[in-house]
Amino acid sequence: MTSLRIRVNDTQFASVQKLLRAYPRGAEKAINRGVNKTAVTIRSRVVRGIAGKIALKQKDIRARTKLLRARRGRRGATIILRARRISIMKFGARATKRKGVTYRIKKSGGRQRIRTAWIAMDRGGKPRVFRRGPKGGPEAAPGSPRLPIFAPTGPSVAQVYEDQLSGRTFDGDMANLLQKNVDKQVRLLLDGITK
Repeated sequence: MTSLRIRVNDTQFASVQKLLRAYPRGAEKAINRGVNKTAVTIRSRVVRGIAGKIALKQKDIRARTKLLRARRGRRGATIILRARRISIMKFGARATKRKGVTYRIKKSGGRQRIRTAWIAMDRGGKPRVFRRGPKGGPEAAPGSPRLPIFAPTGPSVAQVYEDQLSGRTFDGDMANLLQKNVDKQVRLLLDGITK
């Protein structure tokens, strides 16, 4: 599991608190709203970045992220990228006329093929790719007459983020965006537009 934390430091909090001292919990409201807006924007950028690398829909990537928003008593927001691996069916798996199943994980690459796989309904009634054989290699386990059946998976969202987007940091964008959003929320409170 990978997480991105969006947080206001103590000096920023103190300056906002000084500006909004006439409003009860005004600094906390402005900062939480600014942090939450920044978190939503950064989450969208991360989802778009991951969708640009792998052949997966943005809604499927977003479903594998979680946003813990800033609230009273917690000044920071956290974006969690889940580490659970994704089924190959989500990568456009389809059965071929010859033996096997093809799928495409990377957007820039071609389709890959698993010769010993097939598509069938799982116990929940959803189509899934299955394969017979050991997960580690082609040889059978000693003493077993048949090889086990398992469902092959692709990478997780957290793994793609760490492998493909770790060099591209969102820290610079995040700091500027956070400052802009907090300033906007302070202005809205001072102008009396929001409560």
